[in-house]
Amino acid sequence: MNKNHLVYPWYSPRIWHGMPISILLKLSVNLFKRSSYKRYGLLSSALLICSIQSIINYISSIVERIKYEGCIEHEVVNPVFIIGYWRSGTTLLHELLATHKDLVSPTTFQCFNPISFCSTEKIFYKIGNFLLPKQRPIDSRKLEWNSPQEDEFAQLTLGSLTPYKRIAFPSQGCQLQGLDIETEPAELKAKWINNLLLFYKRILSKRSGRILIKNPCHTVRVRLLLTIFPTAKFIYITKTPFESIPSAVKLWKTLDILNSFEYPIEFDYFSYSLSLFSILANSFENIRSEIPVNSLYTIRFEDLVSNPRDEMTSIFNFLQLESSEVSNASYQKLLDGINKLHISRYSLTAEEYSRIAIECKSFCKKYGYDLRE
Repeated sequence: MNKNHLVYPWYSPRIWHGMPISILLKLSVNLFKRSSYKRYGLLSSALLICSIQSIINYISSIVERIKYEGCIEHEVVNPVFIIGYWRSGTTLLHELLATHKDLVSPTTFQCFNPISFCSTEKIFYKIGNFLLPKQRPIDSRKLEWNSPQEDEFAQLTLGSLTPYKRIAFPSQGCQLQGLDIETEPAELKAKWINNLLLFYKRILSKRSGRILIKNPCHTVRVRLLLTIFPTAKFIYITKTPFESIPSAVKLWKTLDILNSFEYPIEFDYFSYSLSLFSILANSFENIRSEIPVNSLYTIRFEDLVSNPRDEMTSIFNFLQLESSEVSNASYQKLLDGINKLHISRYSLTAEEYSRIAIECKSFCKKYGYDLRE
């Protein structure tokens, strides 16, 4: 077995632990039906651990409903969405913007415990950091329970449709159900929207401000998000596909190794990553003309890292936020860290390079990326 499975053997797969027990049991039945008998051992032990955690979360959620539910009446006004393909700098931009005092971003703990965080996060931040690796497995970025996190994990935990469910059994195929919520049945779409709104309101019940969200999946959902939040702002960040796609391959492999219910994993990660890039890029270009001019800001990752201070000032101006209102110590540390940022370089085979060049030609032309080797 891959050594990465042994990082926290008693606490893996970790992304499933916050699920309500009813959703987890429903998911587990389906997984057992699709699983090979050779994998039942791993699946059973993981489900046992997840079930214990889910029961704890269920009890916490009852307390939370009694104590906090009446307080969740906040209106979500002018939310900010960071969109773009995975491994394109969305996390870096998210962390930089999250230092602003007027922006409120969900934390890792909130996203993985969306039904119980109001009553449990304060104590967990003090005693629970040992349950996380000090750095994200995919890169060297610091990871803590109060680090900004993408809300797709909250939807996963709440049982909404999301393509992240594929992480449970990646060998079953691409499993893109939930990426484009507008194409799903009305009942499932309504559940997704309701879970999204309730999660955002719960976040605002802890701290008032303007919701800041980073989620690559939302790149496909811009039209729906504008329907829900007509005054939303979108920041679309791009990066050369010759770097972001192979980096995404590494991302999906890492997530699967650490969190899937099966091993070994047979999956065409390159084709999956390339397909996702095309879906996100084409979806955004199809909706781009419908986004109000004053609601969209585009930035290249390469420009952000080469001139971070000026680029961030421009983004703050776009959001009509005073740049002086950032948490100076955290913001300055992140800015200084950009100069030391290690940007991985990936070796592509001739076939992989050709497939990216063909599939992403129009994207590269539009955003100024060179197709030459």
